[in-house]
Amino acid sequence: MSAGYKRIQYSRYGGPDVMRVEAFQLPAPGKDEVLVQVRFAAINPIDWKLRQGRMKLITGRTFPRAMGMDFSGVVLAVGASVRRFQVGDAVFGLSRFKESGALGEAVVTREDFLASKPDTLSFADAACLGTPGITAWNGLIDKARLQAGQQVFINGCAGAVGEAAVQIALMSGATVSGSCSA
Repeated sequence: MSAGYKRIQYSRYGGPDVMRVEAFQLPAPGKDEVLVQVRFAAINPIDWKLRQGRMKLITGRTFPRAMGMDFSGVVLAVGASVRRFQVGDAVFGLSRFKESGALGEAVVTREDFLASKPDTLSFADAACLGTPGITAWNGLIDKARLQAGQQVFINGCAGAVGEAAVQIALMSGATVSGSCSA
């Protein structure tokens, strides 16, 4: 079962000139996957790095390739093993790295790449949280094991990852200092 949608994709590695809005067939979600109607998508450096072929050892050389990692939207369908989400849920998160596809009308991704979108958070703002939020979390919590009462300095605190790092550090009970350019 598949449905026809449109997305930004490319048929060879290169610059912005290789991107096209084209129709594509999206398969039904697998057992641990979720089909999401994309409401908003965010652009991150990983998107142009993938398009330029900088990650082709990981992603392969099969074309066409979709654009976009971060998005927010509404669940359209869930795989048989999905337990955290149901049709109609508002979510945000990441597309699968090899497949990408957030810069499209719909995307299939893994259940564990998604989070429930709080009602107080707009779809536009939620779409911006995936890559920066995970990057900041991995650095501060998973790697540095930040604890309440510690002090942390965020270099580049006004960028996407920096802003997420500041918020995660504050929520963790740390004292935060930072720097940013003019």
